[in-house]
Amino acid sequence: MIPKSLGAVLCIFAVILAAPRAEAQSSPAPIKYGKWLLLGGSLGLNIAAAGAHDDADRAFDTLRARCAVDTSLCTIAGGMYIDPESEALYQESLRHDRRSRKLLVGGEAALLGAAALFVWG
Repeated sequence: MIPKSLGAVLCIFAVILAAPRAEAQSSPAPIKYGKWLLLGGSLGLNIAAAGAHDDADRAFDTLRARCAVDTSLCTIAGGMYIDPESEALYQESLRHDRRSRKLLVGGEAALLGAAALFVWG
């Protein structure tokens, strides 16, 4: 005599073997390849964003090092550094931060699009 649980497993196994094979659904080419393209683009944009962030950090670290050596180079008047080189380093840091933010938003949007295509197709 076969135990009930083993009999149930054998019955399910027999049904699976007897069932007709289901064909895999194929996604249209734009979805099939677009999801991978968006995923790769997201990765590239996020790597570029990290690089821009590192550039901003380097510019700001250089500015901070200048201020540590000579505090008169970091005097601020009217919302700007008096020393033109210090102001240029600060503006460079801001420019790289803005670029990093835009790349990060683009990368996250591409990742969201890729996720939608993976779910859809």
